[in-house]
Amino acid sequence: MRLLASALIALAGSTVIPAAATLPQEAPPAAAQARTVEIRPRLRVGDRLQLNLVKSREDWQGAARLKANESTTPVDIECVEQLADGWRCRWTYGKVDLSKVEGAAPDEITQRIAGLVDGLHFDLTLDANGAFAGVADEQAAVERLDKCFAGFEELLLAKAGVAVADRARAEAVIEQLRPLLRGPALLASSLREPQFYFVLGAGEFEFGVAQEFEIQLPSPLTSAALPARRTVELVELRRGGAEALISWKQRIDAQALATELFERAKAQARQAGEREPTQEELVSMDVRDDALFYVDLATGLPARVEFARTIVTGERRRVDSFRLEPRAAAK
Repeated sequence: MRLLASALIALAGSTVIPAAATLPQEAPPAAAQARTVEIRPRLRVGDRLQLNLVKSREDWQGAARLKANESTTPVDIECVEQLADGWRCRWTYGKVDLSKVEGAAPDEITQRIAGLVDGLHFDLTLDANGAFAGVADEQAAVERLDKCFAGFEELLLAKAGVAVADRARAEAVIEQLRPLLRGPALLASSLREPQFYFVLGAGEFEFGVAQEFEIQLPSPLTSAALPARRTVELVELRRGGAEALISWKQRIDAQALATELFERAKAQARQAGEREPTQEELVSMDVRDDALFYVDLATGLPARVEFARTIVTGERRRVDSFRLEPRAAAK
């Protein structure tokens, strides 16, 4: 089971109700009139946010949905220290809710796997612009993660059962995943949502003007860096100009991904002593990310984040997504 899972993105629109003609119309807030909006995170020690992290995965074959799972994890974010050039914020996970997992109710082993993250925390460092800069005491964070996930492989084998074929498949999966299940690689994958929540930082955004960037993204096959393009755009002001909706899109270069896929397939064929495939025999792969940030302009922080990674291979499509949204107060 992955530490990180996903949920399909949903766009939310807003409705503007016109003022009655007999009443004097007040001028909208200055932000609502502006063509350019400045976002600047404002943090104070003791500030706290309570969010839900909703993650899910959907698998599709053409127009048919094959499988869909969803989990919800409470997240607490607290600003714990003002630094000379930024802040330190603590990101803490609560108990994972697997009640929306498709099919049979999660068994005891699945629940134990999900329970590994309960209480897990990271101390994030933010720069002077409020953007993610890293983890405070990275070595301690790695050791804490390794300790939490020390029994992960044993739990995966226990879930596979005693059947020889099932256990062999589980062992093969573990062997492939082993480099990602400990150390810095596990830390990097565990920081996906915290890093993305603080990714915008401070900046100016102009309506309808997409900011484009040439970047590098890790390949979904080997994690090697591949060329990609990112666009960021201010698309709407909501709540009377109090909230900015920012669109975020990025896509791995198709040719670079095809070349890596081809070289990987040839290497696997050579290792197995089989005929190397031709490029015409390979199915293309498309990887794209789409996200929305609903930024509260008073705090400069997202009130809500929606992210979806879509991987299309031939007729198969997988969507790994997550939402970070306000958590309702306990009644």
